[in-house]
Amino acid sequence: MEDASTRRELTWVSRTGARLPFDSTWKGEFSNPTLSADGSRVAVSIREGSESNIWIRPVAGGLPTKLTTQQRQNSVEPAWSPDGRWVSYLSGMASTGDVWRQRIDGSGTAERLLRSQRPLSEQVWSPLGNALIVRTTTGSAGVGDILLIHPGVDSAPTPLVTSPHSEYSPVVSPDGKWLAYVSNETGRYEVYVTPLASPNVAKWAISTTGGSSPRWSHRGNELFYFDLQSNLVAASLTTVPVLTVQSTRVLFNASDFVQTSISRRNYDVAADDQRFLMVQRAEGAKRGQVVVVEHWAEEIRRRPRN
Repeated sequence: MEDASTRRELTWVSRTGARLPFDSTWKGEFSNPTLSADGSRVAVSIREGSESNIWIRPVAGGLPTKLTTQQRQNSVEPAWSPDGRWVSYLSGMASTGDVWRQRIDGSGTAERLLRSQRPLSEQVWSPLGNALIVRTTTGSAGVGDILLIHPGVDSAPTPLVTSPHSEYSPVVSPDGKWLAYVSNETGRYEVYVTPLASPNVAKWAISTTGGSSPRWSHRGNELFYFDLQSNLVAASLTTVPVLTVQSTRVLFNASDFVQTSISRRNYDVAADDQRFLMVQRAEGAKRGQVVVVEHWAEEIRRRPRN
């Protein structure tokens, strides 16, 4: 019998929670959909049997293309370069690995950008495309550290946000000045923002009652995240003269959409900031059959005890 987890599809969701078709004929075990900066293409990880690969498809329609044809066990966590010319991803064992990149036109061979002695679980780019922010899954200073490297310039990553606590989901603001991330330093996972150039100088709590999976709006004046009830929340921000949370409001409840892991964002924001690309269970797939938690044992160990 077909596993219900393979019957997933991408869907647009408006700010009010209304679902808009993406392509109901394209089904698979999707995770981590990521839109190019101009919103014209989507990169997504698709698991087929024991392997995961990165696929690319035009948003306006057309055939999907497998990007990672040179299989290295698993390829996950796609991230677009700001100029949209290539996609980077993690490739290695299970859901971690080294950072590679491949041109989206398929020319050339995959290039390894970072070989890490510590398993990596997330990677994103600064808007200028010269800095790569990664997160480790283990470490002596904590169970997850956020590091920064300039590929081709630095010989090794430098610490960005490190502590005895868990740090997750780094993402850089459109102007390249701010880093949003998740930490459990209070005993509960919350979303924080800190200056990218000087993360140890100051930070601001964006969520106060639990938060995960932050994504910036393209205008940089909002930060989206999930609360503990799986509501997608929009926090309105100003950064001048200092960063201030002007308001927060719930947009819609996202508990019916597939969220594979607390540390992996399973949605993205459209270029107009009015829609969200999410993963939903395809028609006929029962909700209880498709809940997937990647590296769950690791995450259970990370959760604070009451």
